[in-house]
Amino acid sequence: MKKKIAVVVILVLIVSSVSYYYTSTYNLENKRKGLLIRFSSPIPLNWTRVEAQVIAITPDGEERLFLGFLNKSELFLDSTKGKFKSVVDKWFEILGNESIKDFETCLIIDLWIFLENNTVLATKPCFTIQYSPYYARTSLIIKELGLNLGRMVRMLDPKRLVVRDTVHWIYTYYTWEIIPEYSYEYDGKIPILIIDNSYPNSAELYWNIEISAEYTTECKLTVGYSSTEFLGTDIEFYRGSATYSKKIFFAQDCPASHHIPGETWYVYIYATACSYYEKEYRVTEREPDGLIISKEPTGRYRVRQYINNIQIDNYGNVVGGKTNNDDEFSDVMNWLYSSSKEDKVEIAGTSLNDGKLDYDESIYFAKIFDNYDVYDVDWEIGLPIGAIFAGIAIACGAPLEFAEALAGFYVSFSYGMSAFLYFGGHIKNMGDVAGYGNKVPLVVYIMLSKAYYNVDGCTFNVPAGVMFRIEPYSSSSSPLPPPTLIPYNLP
Repeated sequence: MKKKIAVVVILVLIVSSVSYYYTSTYNLENKRKGLLIRFSSPIPLNWTRVEAQVIAITPDGEERLFLGFLNKSELFLDSTKGKFKSVVDKWFEILGNESIKDFETCLIIDLWIFLENNTVLATKPCFTIQYSPYYARTSLIIKELGLNLGRMVRMLDPKRLVVRDTVHWIYTYYTWEIIPEYSYEYDGKIPILIIDNSYPNSAELYWNIEISAEYTTECKLTVGYSSTEFLGTDIEFYRGSATYSKKIFFAQDCPASHHIPGETWYVYIYATACSYYEKEYRVTEREPDGLIISKEPTGRYRVRQYINNIQIDNYGNVVGGKTNNDDEFSDVMNWLYSSSKEDKVEIAGTSLNDGKLDYDESIYFAKIFDNYDVYDVDWEIGLPIGAIFAGIAIACGAPLEFAEALAGFYVSFSYGMSAFLYFGGHIKNMGDVAGYGNKVPLVVYIMLSKAYYNVDGCTFNVPAGVMFRIEPYSSSSSPLPPPTLIPYNLP
């Protein structure tokens, strides 16, 4: 809760296993407007030997705000001029003066700390700081960012940081650079609920979905690190702060004639998403002429994926819809199945406690999502952004192994409390109510990411897509044959 004239701590992220924490403060009386980042360390540091790279999310991509060495243990981003003003202004233009008040996005920060013993400490994962563009324009936001040096990556750097001759300064720095030919932006339909009822001998279904505008929806940054070019199989996944955080409303119902057997329905929203492939470089540059003397890859690679904007209509509702046109999402489904695994839904105390949904039984989606909140922290589903970008990568000529790696990325769509407070809707076995289905019990499967995601030192699989597959229950030991209507095969 924000007070008008006070110091208000609104968020703390600190546990012993994370590499940093931050707190937020608003000072509405300060003459400076913008965002002040204050760094703190458990040991004294020479801050002139600490390099920072700061990237801001924008409605149409991102902007690098700063790359250089700090003069002291803080960095001020001025919202009245320069690049940060441009970023804040873009958000006001896209959202408007009123709608922007409950909106937040984030900064992505990397640090390289040059120590005296020829060692460089580098961030992994990148720091993410959530902030409000509205308050950045109208006040001074102060972010206190504490470092846990023991959790940072150590790199040997035997070369001297700065060398000076009679004319030039020659100095070394690090940077993450986007590789354009393997980086993509997407503006279109993103599925948030997929219900596969492909078996012809299945039951009719009824379902609905509703996202409440009473609480804030958060779409969070996903970062995958690797020591292999084009990522390979050694990716470490991390979830960061929200790139898009806002109160939104969205609702869709099952088609009027019910979801009949043999069909897959897709519920989608219109949103903008980004996938940036980056390499870390060690650069030696000469000043004042800016000549690059050397530029060497360090062997660290990463991909950052996120949603940076969601399309909202004039009434504050998310623009989206539903379709049973498999051709629209066939490529996404191929990659979704390759990057996820099925888990049979069995939840004690619900209609699925026996592993099947009998005729006339229903299950709330919130019950399912909360069941997969293994740390009882928040609920979240993984939107299959990576599956979308995997298809784009193949179309753009990227190697197959790179597309396969991208498919494993899911962007968290979440709220920091129980799903029951936020996510409405359920799925019900309607049997043969309209004469198209069968009065049979159903087994419900949810798709989970194959990869584990790391958040504050905790690892978990995320529900993928929210993708549900329905099949008629069989009491025999022989599994049912797969449905014949939609064979999902990798290209």
